[in-house]
Amino acid sequence: MTYRIVLVGLLLCLVPSLGTAGEEMSPEAEEVAATLNRLNKASDEKDIDGVMALVAPDAVFMGTGPGERWEGEEVIREAYGQFFASSDKEVAELTWRKVGVHGDIAWAAGMLNVTSYLRNYKKQFPLNVSVVLVKQDDGVWRIVQYHHSNPTSADPE
Repeated sequence: MTYRIVLVGLLLCLVPSLGTAGEEMSPEAEEVAATLNRLNKASDEKDIDGVMALVAPDAVFMGTGPGERWEGEEVIREAYGQFFASSDKEVAELTWRKVGVHGDIAWAAGMLNVTSYLRNYKKQFPLNVSVVLVKQDDGVWRIVQYHHSNPTSADPE
């Protein structure tokens, strides 16, 4: 799993709307949605400082493979730098999402199909993503935990 796949899941799966279809969001969930929209915009613009402004200093990002753990600002910043340097375009089709807010803690989960382009090479894969945000002392929602996984088929091949 590359940095690019890990981080694009976070950026794309939860942004358009954080409720399920037809579900009204609370004002708190709307704040979380706005935070993830800012994260998406910063990523689209390859604005590493804009991205990092929304990641908590002690955040942990995890994947599913050996060694796929990124802890703290420096390591996550480096991962985003590699993502920005190595990607041409990512497109994700969101198939499901859900959000919950409990006080100063929020969570969001999503399922999506990703199409990745790098030097005219196209790759498609499903991705499940979950993220936890905490409203910090300055009133800003920041990501403290992120995890992605690649679902396996229910039918053996």
